[in-house]
Amino acid sequence: MKLPGEERCPVNSRQVKNLILAGCFDKVEGILSVLERYAALEKAAGILGFEISETDFPPEKISQHYFWSMLQISISGIGSVDYRRVFDNSELKTKLRGASYKDIGRCFQPDMDGKKAAICATVVEFKEKSFEDKEKKKKNFGVLTLQQNTETIELIVWPENYETMKSQLISAKDHILLMSCMVKWSNFSNQNGLQDYKGSILEII
Repeated sequence: MKLPGEERCPVNSRQVKNLILAGCFDKVEGILSVLERYAALEKAAGILGFEISETDFPPEKISQHYFWSMLQISISGIGSVDYRRVFDNSELKTKLRGASYKDIGRCFQPDMDGKKAAICATVVEFKEKSFEDKEKKKKNFGVLTLQQNTETIELIVWPENYETMKSQLISAKDHILLMSCMVKWSNFSNQNGLQDYKGSILEII
């Protein structure tokens, strides 16, 4: 209820938060990178009195460009990519045998464990890791975070394929990756992830 003489504001704190996440304040706040939107959120929270939950904005993710891009896409749709269309127009599609296109959401379904999938997604993070085999030899492998608009999944490329794919993977960040993978349950993350297999095919565009 509006009191006599009171000017009612038609915009609430949630709407302001969403406008910040969608990039509507980038120009007026001098934001040059999506990572800077967190500072704008903090400023708005101080003025409007709302809390910034660590559940919604995990400390380990607020420094990641893809995290803010996902929020922008989920709220406004701006920046979304039709990965199915990219896959359908790729050279990799004509080379595939035994693997059909699956989006990330489908790969997370329990019945996909142990099945092949053709993936098309943006590489948002790449790390080279290593372990020692039974003969105490160091083996390197790649761990990539793939993004399809509002969803992410981890891809592991084991040493056998990593040796031949490394030159492409180390410069793949912010590029679109197309690859035939195996969906495997991860006891570490308690969800399905992606791995390479012996006949995996890779294309970076």
